[in-house]
Amino acid sequence: MPSATQDAGATPESRTLGEAINIATRSVHTRLNKLIILRLRLALPPHANDASNYVQGLLHIAPIYMTFETLWQEILETPIALSTTTTTPSASGLPTDDAPSTSHPKVAPRIHAVLAATHFPTLSRSASLSADLSQITGWSAADLAAQLQNTPRESPALAAMVARARETAGERPHALLAYAWVLYMALFAGGRFIRAALERVDVGDRFWGPLYEDPDLELEQDQDEDEDEDEEVSPTELEDEEREGALGGEGGRGGKATMPGTFPGSELAIGEKDGAKVVGKEVEGERDGDGDGDGKERELKHPLSFFRFDTPADGQDLRQAFKARVAEATSVLSPAEIEDVVNEARDIFEQMVGLVGELDDVCGTEYEAATAA
Repeated sequence: MPSATQDAGATPESRTLGEAINIATRSVHTRLNKLIILRLRLALPPHANDASNYVQGLLHIAPIYMTFETLWQEILETPIALSTTTTTPSASGLPTDDAPSTSHPKVAPRIHAVLAATHFPTLSRSASLSADLSQITGWSAADLAAQLQNTPRESPALAAMVARARETAGERPHALLAYAWVLYMALFAGGRFIRAALERVDVGDRFWGPLYEDPDLELEQDQDEDEDEDEEVSPTELEDEEREGALGGEGGRGGKATMPGTFPGSELAIGEKDGAKVVGKEVEGERDGDGDGDGKERELKHPLSFFRFDTPADGQDLRQAFKARVAEATSVLSPAEIEDVVNEARDIFEQMVGLVGELDDVCGTEYEAATAA
């Protein structure tokens, strides 16, 4: 969540938009942080055996990111007709012309320019959320899309947030800045804490799934097991198998196990060294037992791309650039528009608090969280 490091004593006129949001949301922000931190440990070992509670959390925030990012992109892709009104550039280089675009009458060129200037494609989280969910659950693209579509139908709080974002884009498009500030800046503060906590769970731990096996894959495995049962295995062959890899556990004969954190069908080579299980490297070319690959090892990564940014400074450079652009937008927006953005940000936090309450019902964490406080 955004940090409150700004000078609260500064006059409202001298505050940047980001500072105004942070000051106005400090109380509810603190409340939301406490709710999340109390529940985070309930989603991790030893309180949780798998990532199902974490997945529920992602399913309830992914539609929010996906909705506002899609709406923002749609506005940017709407052609702007040239205005006949004289356009006066501001100090930041953004136009101050309020004449609305004829192709999108609710978005003035000035607001369109603000949204374009503060839009960073590398900040977008829709693709990374989908990737993480697919990796942890093992769902196909179609199954994941169905789950993301169905979650708001079963969550009144989430449905209200998605509807509010759509309303905002249509009536107060400048207030989409509130979603960007709250949801992106969150990843550089509280998000870093959550990422660190999740990374403490070993990448090879079965906590990371896949949680839901592909039914077709299970059918193939059952057929393979039936064929194996029909085969006669000599005591010597059985002894060799146990020595060469059956110690891998649930992977069965051959020492292969479904690799935690990837799609069903990926396999993890598991063995023993000095009595300790060795995990964490996937051997390419050994999938399906064909042995035709080059045998190169690939480092496994936690399915946490939602919290990672592909920049030299892992997003910190991106964070500074985004903050600077939002600060520049302060001088372009009118006082009423700034108030819209601040109020929207406050409402986002309040709605997120309500969403956590609904997640308690889904995950059964409210009582445990209360007793852990």
